[in-house]
Amino acid sequence: ADHVWSVYFGAMSTSIAAVLAILHIKLYDHKQMKEIKSRMEHRKVVHKSDQRGLYKELVFIALPFLISAILGYCDNIINTFYLKNGLEAYYMKDGALSAHASQEVILVVGAINYGVLKLMSIPMILAPGFTSAIIPHITSALTNQQYALVRKNIYECIEIVLYIGIPISFCLFAYAKPIYACMFPPAGSDMIAAQEALELCADVLRWFSVDAFLGTIAPIFTTLLMAVEMRKKNLRNLAINAGIKLMITYPMLAWFGYPGMIMASIISMGTLILLSAHALSKQFELKWIYTLRKLLVILIGIAGLYGCSMLLSSMGLVGYGNGRLIGICQLGINGLISLTMYFGITYFFGLPQNLLHLDFKKLFHHKAS
Repeated sequence: ADHVWSVYFGAMSTSIAAVLAILHIKLYDHKQMKEIKSRMEHRKVVHKSDQRGLYKELVFIALPFLISAILGYCDNIINTFYLKNGLEAYYMKDGALSAHASQEVILVVGAINYGVLKLMSIPMILAPGFTSAIIPHITSALTNQQYALVRKNIYECIEIVLYIGIPISFCLFAYAKPIYACMFPPAGSDMIAAQEALELCADVLRWFSVDAFLGTIAPIFTTLLMAVEMRKKNLRNLAINAGIKLMITYPMLAWFGYPGMIMASIISMGTLILLSAHALSKQFELKWIYTLRKLLVILIGIAGLYGCSMLLSSMGLVGYGNGRLIGICQLGINGLISLTMYFGITYFFGLPQNLLHLDFKKLFHHKAS
């Protein structure tokens, strides 16, 4: 019944958003129509030969982006295609599929499709946001042959996503159990107790936090390659990624269970990232030494975040076991303090000042003056 009501409210919220969008177009965008119509009256007539050239150029520009989008997001498609059969093959290694194993398959498949993919989208939304913001600067610098500025923009785009994306993805790992208990608490079944189901779903989320991180970083490189007019190499790398993923996902699932799916993603998407980084490095003479140093600082901050979260959990801020409302409050306090620890450590090394231009000393000095 709860799932039915969630569908009702989801459809209702979508309808409300659509109505508001129509009202916005009617009330606000309608004011611009007079200017648009006046400009149309003075437009230059485009000859048919020019139109054919425009259509041809549009196809050559749009088609690679379409193929890139399809290949770039094939990971979830392939996972969904192989998931159930691969898990059943894993549990049947010792013989027939038992009733308990069958329930585990249903639970894991449901956890991935119902909750885990939604949580993974939180860090993964960073990639299109940052790349869409920085692409105009890269293309402008490339057009003006300002290659030093192109390198600077590429570094900044990748490093900012690393700085924000790694802690968010790691929080899915560190807080997997309380997050799942608060947002998608499993009910259990005749074969699997609720606590056992929660442990299994949390473990699935921990593994998929790695996939969330890879799904945040890989689109950055693919979009950058498209922006710097390296479409052929980008499509080649994406095809290699899709081919590897397609070939090894089912065997990895059958051998290792759901962790095998993530191992397959690490191999395929890791190959994609390395090939793309190499292509960018070769084209623009990029040196990754400073990026690796910043990555080391980020990992030190992550160690502080994890240590702080473990300490707070030992003090009682576990985020589950005392009701959903109390769990959410405990999770919020624990997460906020731990993320503050991450920010403090990286701030000590000057990382947010360098990447986000966030310097509290200058800010407070400016306010004081």
